[in-house]
Amino acid sequence: MRRLMNSAREIMEILNELPMVKSCELCGSLAAGRSDEFSDIDIRVDVSGYDNGRFMLEVPKLLKDKLNIVYSDYAPSLIPGNYIVSVAIDANDPFMIADLDCIAAPHCETVTKGMIENDLLCHTIKVWTADLKHFVRGKECREDIMRMARRLKGVRTDGLSESEILEECLKWMENNSRPDPGLCEIIASCRRCFEELTGAGRLW
Repeated sequence: MRRLMNSAREIMEILNELPMVKSCELCGSLAAGRSDEFSDIDIRVDVSGYDNGRFMLEVPKLLKDKLNIVYSDYAPSLIPGNYIVSVAIDANDPFMIADLDCIAAPHCETVTKGMIENDLLCHTIKVWTADLKHFVRGKECREDIMRMARRLKGVRTDGLSESEILEECLKWMENNSRPDPGLCEIIASCRRCFEELTGAGRLW
């Protein structure tokens, strides 16, 4: 996917300009040549000699002047063993997400799970996008979709199919949106993608 690769190169060029970054390595499906239209951009960022937990917290702000970041989101379940931050980089395409794995030797464990508090709306957009991707690819993801829905007040799940629960969660995102142009645009893009995928008969 040329667009994904071009975006990955741009992000790595920007990261390599940061004084604490030793190197960047493309990994995941894009590096393996197995990417598709729903793939993330996975980049391993080596900041050896610097606190990689601290870098994870700082990197969205460090990138914001040179990269259009719609939202950022952390993976607290992996902390403190792994420090990964996701950044959405295209409000018109909710699948355009870069996952930055911040590593260092020695690995620092200064950032703990209790120090991370994701924004619920942004976190839901990321998880919803991932669940939709897995659903479209035909993976077993009902439990993941149910887990997302249970976090959202007022979202019903009883007797609903996976696609219907995804629709309910999407409505929650629309109803809980904020007057932020980027977030409004990416939620509208989620709606558009959902309707295009289902309308094209790709899910049934």
